[in-house]
Amino acid sequence: MNKSTIEKVVRILIEEEGGDWVLLGGSLARLEFGGRRATLDIELFSCDGKPESRLQLLRTAEKVGLPVEALNSAADFFLYRVPKWKEELILVRKGRRGRLYRPSKTLFCALKLSRGTDADIEDCEVALRAPGADVVEPRKLKNWLARLKVKLNAPAMKFLSKMCKQED
Repeated sequence: MNKSTIEKVVRILIEEEGGDWVLLGGSLARLEFGGRRATLDIELFSCDGKPESRLQLLRTAEKVGLPVEALNSAADFFLYRVPKWKEELILVRKGRRGRLYRPSKTLFCALKLSRGTDADIEDCEVALRAPGADVVEPRKLKNWLARLKVKLNAPAMKFLSKMCKQED
């Protein structure tokens, strides 16, 4: 998914469809953190969790000319497992009818490291380098991963160790 397509989807949601939305995954890294890798889908879901919101996503995909599966709302499953996740949301765009949020960099990395693919590690590195007021909090990140009983693979463990050393 290229950046302009992600932009179109976001614009339709916050200007026409309405509601509060959370952008996650590689599409977030691309749109807000300056990542360059292409993504296969746009991980996006509504903050309200209502079934009607999923229909808004499907309508938006249709308006943009994407297959409905290109807008992936399944990421909320992972987010809901993190206690107080809503406190970690940062407003990034406000439209006429809606708002777009992203997770804090700490929450973003927790979600990415729990899977730990090369692309996930790359997205975390992009987030760390991106300008912005929030920073990754290694202790909080480690606590979340432990609470979620995430078994990190070798690349994710190496990334986390490197990040924790930088904090010391």
